[in-house]
Amino acid sequence: MSKRANGEGTIYKQPNGSWRGAVTLGHDEHGKQIRRSYTGKTQAEVKAKLQAALREHHEGTLVQRTPTTVAEFMQEWLRHKERTVRQKTHLEYRQVVKLHITSHIGGVKLMKVTPLTIEQLLSHLSENGASPQLLKRVYELLRQAFYQAVSWGLLGSNPTQKVKPPRVEARTLTVWSGNDARTFLEAIRTHRLYPLFYLALTTGMRRGELLGLHWEDVDLEGQELLVRYSLVQCGHEVHLNAPKTRTSFRRITLSPDTVEVLREHRKNQAADQKLVFPSTHGTYMLPSNVVKIFGKLIQQAGVPRIRLHDLRHTSASLLIASKVPVKVVSERLGHTDASLTLKVYTHVYEEQRREAALPMTALLGSGQLN
Repeated sequence: MSKRANGEGTIYKQPNGSWRGAVTLGHDEHGKQIRRSYTGKTQAEVKAKLQAALREHHEGTLVQRTPTTVAEFMQEWLRHKERTVRQKTHLEYRQVVKLHITSHIGGVKLMKVTPLTIEQLLSHLSENGASPQLLKRVYELLRQAFYQAVSWGLLGSNPTQKVKPPRVEARTLTVWSGNDARTFLEAIRTHRLYPLFYLALTTGMRRGELLGLHWEDVDLEGQELLVRYSLVQCGHEVHLNAPKTRTSFRRITLSPDTVEVLREHRKNQAADQKLVFPSTHGTYMLPSNVVKIFGKLIQQAGVPRIRLHDLRHTSASLLIASKVPVKVVSERLGHTDASLTLKVYTHVYEEQRREAALPMTALLGSGQLN
């Protein structure tokens, strides 16, 4: 075998008298080496082929053709993101790219994308009924993708930097009052998902956390449960993932009435059932199906219409109104810190702020001031 310098490949003579060479040309997207082999009648012929392959590789023309259009680049970016984001997030990226980006500007040369290109795309989407939330989503995705293009040396600058981000008005939280929640629970008492909605209201757990809950993580005697899974829906499939953040992985203390509801719920299930809230077939429930069921139950109960996620906000609001310390509420919800809880539920704390304006006699007691 002909010994060559690192990176130049190897050449050896085969039993039939011909020559063969092999060279490593970088790595693929999974980290696996890309090897190319060449044969020839002479050592010099094979050496020339190896050198040509190396030149083409260094010029970026052999391993992969440089994406020249927005559509080509976005596909490459999606392949890159598949390794770094959750499956559900990647699916959302793909949908936004397909429906709202490449279908409109996919044929534009990547190097020709300007701030005006982005402005025109956002205007077109807005004129065709896109919500402010969707416009912001498209903008942020393009911003992230084009920063990657700059990092890869495909663009000199990010064209979204000179585009003003779409404005999205802060959403006002819609929650139930204590009476609304009580009316709802009384109306659905005989429904099979009564325990799920009861637990949602008393714990503030997220939809995915409720549907991913296993009985092995529920300690009825100790009156607590452990949140260590979250069920995520991707199309018509579901995936059991770890909680999104470190603080989402948490223990939640259960009230005595919640324990009794869960205990009764357990009695009505098969002994070998591992899921707390399975489908009628004993498998994971599709989160989208729970949303549909919730909508129908709201209508039947005659209470104000809210989203399923708003049960979490309702739970937090009721806790705050009951004077539960913000740190306790924050930990119960799995927030990263108490400041996030204060920010999200500012409107609820407003009443407590007014109550804090106590007269001096109330602060100091019944004694008289000198």
